[in-house]
Amino acid sequence: MPLDLKPSTLVIDGDYLAYLCAASLEHKCVVVKHEDKLIGKYKNRTEFKKSDKLILPYEEYTVMDEQSVPDNWETQLITYFRTTVKSWNKNTDTNNVLIALGAETNHRDSIPTPTKYKYSRKDVLKPLVLSESKKLLEKVYETARPEVGEADDLLAYAAFHDFFESSLNTVICTVDKDARMVPTKKLYNPMSKEITHIPAEVGEVLLKGEGSKSKLVAMGRLMMAYQLLHGDTTDSYAPCDVYKQINNIDRVSPIITDLKAYNLLKNCKTDKDYWKVIVDQYASWYITSNNTSNITWTAWDGTVHTGDYIDIMQMTFDALWMKRWETDRPQVREILDKLGVI
Repeated sequence: MPLDLKPSTLVIDGDYLAYLCAASLEHKCVVVKHEDKLIGKYKNRTEFKKSDKLILPYEEYTVMDEQSVPDNWETQLITYFRTTVKSWNKNTDTNNVLIALGAETNHRDSIPTPTKYKYSRKDVLKPLVLSESKKLLEKVYETARPEVGEADDLLAYAAFHDFFESSLNTVICTVDKDARMVPTKKLYNPMSKEITHIPAEVGEVLLKGEGSKSKLVAMGRLMMAYQLLHGDTTDSYAPCDVYKQINNIDRVSPIITDLKAYNLLKNCKTDKDYWKVIVDQYASWYITSNNTSNITWTAWDGTVHTGDYIDIMQMTFDALWMKRWETDRPQVREILDKLGVI
């Protein structure tokens, strides 16, 4: 969708803001019972496990989450919105606000991967008034949505549009690491309060920590390359999901760790460099002596699909790609052909 951005605008991830304020509003605890007898209420399961009330094996107790909000939750929520946004405006030296929200439909939901996009979030306990919080944002602030997609896509629209317009001074506000793949003059992380410039270049990868606990930090197009190799457990997609399915591998964690991804990408200086690394990795998963072309897998909805390793690469790409305009859907085969990788 075209965006008519005002100068000095903070474009905020509305999903994050709604969640943050709705979670801050409520009181949460766990209610513990044995048969029909109330044992007590605890801050969390760990607190109960450490208490002197835990006499029987933990599995014999019924432990239920309990959430509550004050009667005047709507008034408090608006206050939280305004206080939070005002502080973010001050930290980013911006005057205006645009809240980015997701559309009613998300094109990523139809990707035929073995695991449905964001499936891992279905059982996560959400703030009690999260839906109401998003609706209330639309009453308090100017909001915008993509025609199809997520708030992240609209943030990418704004970042990309601002990058090539010198007069706007737009700041993108999100904690989502996906934003680091889109050229952005100013990317503000409200948790760390850091403002980062994301170049319209290949970018770089850094490794923080050591050994199995090391974490890769990427920006620029190498952020995209990292996700094509590693996937995103938060969003429930991984490039090796089909590989694990066809080889009956039960391992949950990504096969390409942050350390391995770093070693694969650290010397990449051009687009051709990292695409060659990605192609080689997918080929190692999906091309065998018995199968040089088509692979058959079952998608999350039970449908059966057949394709080659580039088709599987395209699925991962479709999940991670933040669209810079409404119809922006690059085709992996065309990119590889243009770069001379295949």
